[in-house]
Amino acid sequence: YLSYVFFAEQIDAGALLKEIAELEGSVLESLATSEDQRQLVRVHRGLSLLKKLIAHGLTPSEWQLFEKERDTILGIPQTLTRLSGRPVGVDGPLTAETVAPFESFCARALDRNNAMVKNLLDKMRLDQSTAAIFVAGGFHSEGVTRILRRENISYVVVTPKISNVPETARPLDVFARAPLP
Repeated sequence: YLSYVFFAEQIDAGALLKEIAELEGSVLESLATSEDQRQLVRVHRGLSLLKKLIAHGLTPSEWQLFEKERDTILGIPQTLTRLSGRPVGVDGPLTAETVAPFESFCARALDRNNAMVKNLLDKMRLDQSTAAIFVAGGFHSEGVTRILRRENISYVVVTPKISNVPETARPLDVFARAPLP
């Protein structure tokens, strides 16, 4: 049991979830046997990303995927119209203008990584400190650590472990892909 706990605590939840998403995507792609089915798989993926974008729930890696697939996502109504042979509507227009505020929010969230690290280092220089504690949400972990690594600055990431799951919750909810409240 102790070995199990030791190994379980070493699991990088972010990397695990990313790997699961990649595997799901490859399975869906492999099950699609025609070009129409492959387009429907891309529509499904695009709609999932769009839903998370609008809910401000994208992870940094999902944001990168959204940016890469942006044109395809904005073309979902046309793709569905072409596949179905009849006009397919959505609840309002899906255009670059309608998603721009949500894209801007996500882009600015990532821009804050640089600003937060710069402010931390400026404050440390001002106070002549050799160590500091920096607290940020998990969304920023990857970007902040990348900047610190690039600047050759030592760091430690402390991630809370969920140790008490309320009886009303389902135990596997701790592995949910959406951020927990």
